[in-house]
Amino acid sequence: MKKTRQQIKDKLKSLTEKELRKILVQMFENLNFKEVVEFHGINELGKDIVFYDIDKFSRQTWYACVVKAKDIGQAAYNEVARQINECHRKKYPSTIHGHVAINHVLVITNGIYKDNARVQIAELLTEKNKVETVEYWSVNEIAEKIENTDLIEILFDNAANITQSLFNKEILHNISSESSLKLLESDFDVNIGSLDSFQIKVKAKAKAFENERGEYLKSIDITHSNIPVKFLPDVSEILKQQKPILLHGIATAGKTTILKKLGKDFINSGEPGYVFYIELAKYKDRLARQELTETLSDIFSEIVKEKFNIKNIEKGDYVFILLDGLDEVSDPIIQDTIISEILKVNAIAEVRVILTSRTNEFIVNHQELREQFNTYELLPLTLTEMIDLGTKILTQDDKKANFVKLLKKNEIIHSFPKTPLTTILLAILFKEDKIDVRELPRNITELYSKFIDVFLNKWDRNKGISQQFKFQEKQFIVQKIAEHLHDNNMISIQGDVLEGFLNKLFIQHPIEGFKNSQDFLENILQRSNIIVKDFDGSYKFFHLTIQEYLASTLFGNDKEDFLVQNFYDNWWLNANIFYAGRTPHQAVVLNRVCRENENYPIDEQSKLSYIVHSSKVLQAAHLLDKSTRRDILLSMIRVFDSLLREVLGDFIISQDTTLKKRTMLEFILLGRRMFNEFFGSAQFNECLEDIRWKLLENSNTNLLDITEYCLAFRCALNSHSAKPLYDFLDLKQDINPRWFKIIDVDVNIKNLAVSDKKIAAKIKSKALKHKKYIQQQFKEVLSKHYNSITGIR
Repeated sequence: MKKTRQQIKDKLKSLTEKELRKILVQMFENLNFKEVVEFHGINELGKDIVFYDIDKFSRQTWYACVVKAKDIGQAAYNEVARQINECHRKKYPSTIHGHVAINHVLVITNGIYKDNARVQIAELLTEKNKVETVEYWSVNEIAEKIENTDLIEILFDNAANITQSLFNKEILHNISSESSLKLLESDFDVNIGSLDSFQIKVKAKAKAFENERGEYLKSIDITHSNIPVKFLPDVSEILKQQKPILLHGIATAGKTTILKKLGKDFINSGEPGYVFYIELAKYKDRLARQELTETLSDIFSEIVKEKFNIKNIEKGDYVFILLDGLDEVSDPIIQDTIISEILKVNAIAEVRVILTSRTNEFIVNHQELREQFNTYELLPLTLTEMIDLGTKILTQDDKKANFVKLLKKNEIIHSFPKTPLTTILLAILFKEDKIDVRELPRNITELYSKFIDVFLNKWDRNKGISQQFKFQEKQFIVQKIAEHLHDNNMISIQGDVLEGFLNKLFIQHPIEGFKNSQDFLENILQRSNIIVKDFDGSYKFFHLTIQEYLASTLFGNDKEDFLVQNFYDNWWLNANIFYAGRTPHQAVVLNRVCRENENYPIDEQSKLSYIVHSSKVLQAAHLLDKSTRRDILLSMIRVFDSLLREVLGDFIISQDTTLKKRTMLEFILLGRRMFNEFFGSAQFNECLEDIRWKLLENSNTNLLDITEYCLAFRCALNSHSAKPLYDFLDLKQDINPRWFKIIDVDVNIKNLAVSDKKIAAKIKSKALKHKKYIQQQFKEVLSKHYNSITGIR
């Protein structure tokens, strides 16, 4: 609602001097004065606020403000006059221009001047401080200058103080732009409207492990049930939770967009408090040497020039801390430090922390994250959601119809991560007539390659500007920037450092039409958003996957030894995936690790990484011959089996009572969940079935019963048939009775087709016969069943 002049004046009169200074600083910045600084303090010498102006002849006029939050009457004459004299007497120490003389003084009050105050003050000024150098503003002048500006919103904000409002205003500005969506507007003429229009209701995996376990503890008569989903809580629900939140998902799943949306929602909700948004990769060095509370104080001070102590916030205020990209901090020691700091800070009642990360083995395997955080893993988009998102980018009805046909082809569902960004890239390619229903990219590398080709060709097109750089030259420059960032474990780079890097690059590789680094950066910022400039002056690619893809395009044979050596490093995983996708019929790195046993995993962590990374790289290598694919999957299964043995030992000997109390049933379900996660790709179905038959022919596989069960369960899901599970039971001569119960439940819960009713009845009968023993066994700790779990009979 629009505020009247009187309402504005009344509000201004209610401000403390500290709050008034904050509003005035913003006002002078809005009026385009330069170097506006709140200089109030013991060394101010009358100068509460200082700034300067430049005239048409480039001459500077320096101003100092004497600020009072009260009516100025007889009692204040001497004090105000003294401060005016001090403003002129002592030069101001500008950080940019050195010590400068004050040319003009503004005496500003949010009250009025009483008893002929201006004349009385002027009489007290020293002779050289002429009356013409002093100007007097009352609440009337302030109200006039801020009326019809966005300062009115800050002034009437529900926040407890102006500082809080100003801080959140700056944070809101920083998190309101989403670089991937900005690129759609600037480079592809897509009218976004607002970030909110691209929000998709966030779903997360919701079937609790306790519920899953409970299905096997019930009676035999179980009917089919659907797995429910839960939605990520909104701000009001998050405020009710004391545990920190971990939001994770695969690359391009939209974690950053969701995190920023939650921050915006909190600020716009009117709830009192502060929002901090921290890209962890940028702050990793700082967080390695200081506490999170100190980092928050530094950020606050940089924005509003005041100290911030999270332990002293007012009752009723919240501190909403958004920490983005734990996976982008490559050092696991710093990652652990960040998690510990989150738990310390979150112990403060008013604090709410939300952490994001790509899903990786560090996240999956981290005990404190599992136990101390409320965890939400983003689910893939449904076909309907992909269609809804893509058709917002397409304006022509015929293209929308054809795009729907494109998405409904099975290849598109299985070839790409079903995430917002990959859907957006597909829609862009479709909009630009670069793909049609008959010609789809076959893997993620092809998708990104086609997108970069379209982007580079459009860099200057249709903008009324002749192209300054040829296609290959533009591509080479962005490739080298991406390579430099990725080789140095960075997601962003400061402007002066980037300029230095580019200047060296252009000395080594002269590029036609290019003058210097500043020319290039100006060109790319004005005409593209593939590289964006952050509010802190640093540069980065609009999405980390773009950096990873471009870096991988420069990989050659000489890089393969490095990729083999760093196969278990999460930082290099996506780059390795993109590299495999370039030659999907070879996948040299994966072949060397999995078939030739180079850098074979020895410890538990590397075995988990082996399985996770091999699964993802293998999906990019979609043209591998069947024999090679089968060998790699069999190698992964054997490492999976070895990992289960180690985890089993950990559970039994662990001093952690939570792990020690793990039951045999829980162990089986945890193993099955992991197997489904990394062997569940449709690309693996045929080879897994071949491996299953090979194991059936070989009675001495040396694999755990659990491993063979997980393979049978996966094949049963793939074929929608109970036969692979029944075959598993037939394979074992003296199998433990628990497997009859487990498989009977599996067939019912998953609604698997049963071709032989006699076998089904026999299995149910055996499960019922041993019901009491099985139920007791399911509830007992692992150590009591070590021999039967490991297959030692």
